[in-house]
Amino acid sequence: MTARAVRAALVAAVAQIGALAASGLIAAPLDVAVRERVALSVAQVRARGCPDGGRAATAFAYGEAGRFVTALHAVAGCDSVSVFLEKHGGHVLPARVERVVARADLALLIVENSPAAPLRRAAAEPAVNDALEAIGYYLAVPTMDNKPLRVTFGERRLATMLPDAVRRELAHAAAIDLDLDVVRLDGHLLPGLSGAPLVDATGAVAAIGSGGLQSGAASVSFGVPATWLDALLRSTEPVEIAARPTPGLFAAALDAAAPDPGPTSGPSPALDVLRCDGLDFVEIGRRSFDDLARATDDPVALRQILLTGGLGAQQTARFGFRVFAPLEGGGAVAVPDWMAVEADPFDGVCRASDDEGLLSVEFAGTEVADLWEVQVVSTAFEDAFIERSGRFWEVDPNFTYIAPLTRIDGLIVNRKTAVGADLSGQTALAFETLMTRGPIFTGAVALSEWWDMGRIQHCAFQPADPGCAPVRRHLERTFQTILGVHLSTFPLI
Repeated sequence: MTARAVRAALVAAVAQIGALAASGLIAAPLDVAVRERVALSVAQVRARGCPDGGRAATAFAYGEAGRFVTALHAVAGCDSVSVFLEKHGGHVLPARVERVVARADLALLIVENSPAAPLRRAAAEPAVNDALEAIGYYLAVPTMDNKPLRVTFGERRLATMLPDAVRRELAHAAAIDLDLDVVRLDGHLLPGLSGAPLVDATGAVAAIGSGGLQSGAASVSFGVPATWLDALLRSTEPVEIAARPTPGLFAAALDAAAPDPGPTSGPSPALDVLRCDGLDFVEIGRRSFDDLARATDDPVALRQILLTGGLGAQQTARFGFRVFAPLEGGGAVAVPDWMAVEADPFDGVCRASDDEGLLSVEFAGTEVADLWEVQVVSTAFEDAFIERSGRFWEVDPNFTYIAPLTRIDGLIVNRKTAVGADLSGQTALAFETLMTRGPIFTGAVALSEWWDMGRIQHCAFQPADPGCAPVRRHLERTFQTILGVHLSTFPLI
């Protein structure tokens, strides 16, 4: 696990692409007074009777009085829509879709008696490295928050940002135009920020949050340029198109049976934030294996793991994952949905574990000043795991990168597998992902406390042995845990 050659390879990769990744500066926060002014014009959208239950998203006042802009996919196919005006007494007002621009994923809502003043549009589209801020309601919590983002360089056409499988899915069924020029973003647009205004330093709307793509552990995030707002105000497209859901784009799900909370419904529920070393992580949703696999950054290694585990479509169809991502931006981590997750303030990591104490995932993240510091914190992350494990580890070259994988957007990721033994001779298996881009490092390691190769091989040749059923179950759960850590990654930008 601590092989010097593997670490040296990481240092070499850091040196080779340092200039690219070092450009990932954290966006400067908006002035407090400007943010408060913008917040007066922002509302939470609550849609009910949707094909997938209930949804929550964000909207902002724009144009004539009582008009709000949101993402079309947040309200498509829903029986009723309302807006929650947190900054205006917590009132909930009914809304209806008045206009749509389907190819840009935009909807204009009309809300009677709204006190919110319209925001203004930025005069020009944002440039590369411009700092923007999304102001809205992520993860369906009825308390407004802000999310700093940065405009990134690259081909602006939406189709070029998507993994092949995701692009094919959207081309087949989605209303959004894959040839649409979008604003590329570095940072997670968390569920619920669909329709949020992405404002510049003056508080003008530079783009509209399209919420991201739900395929993959770390969803692709983008904004629709604010130049489309004028087209939305003039649109004569049939509003009935709003009844057509757009698959693959997310808005945070709500319990469709729950009534809209009013101003007297009690305190707002707190967002469950986990402090994992230097970053705050939140659960951003649940994914199937197929969802995660469509956006893998290493399809060759993924196939190798599946073949080694003897896992076909029938097995992986049963795999569900919980995805955790840092609020500040960074790599998202996937853990099996049957694991309980909690922060361990003593060890400084977050830990997911099964109820038998045999399988676990530890993950953490931190900001780094430069790419050389990545080497320091990644080494510290894995050394701390080794010390806690109480084992002596040997790297398994079959599932360990010779050199870190690098991606065109600046992602550097190193993955390793090791077998370890404690003083009693009990063996264990660990699979680790170390990843960074720009100023953020995220690490995750999956641990199987039981890895008896003699017993595993016996059951491979004697599958009818009644004692092999729990071995096969443990193997399948072990590989699901490994797959989650392998598919943990940064969003493509």
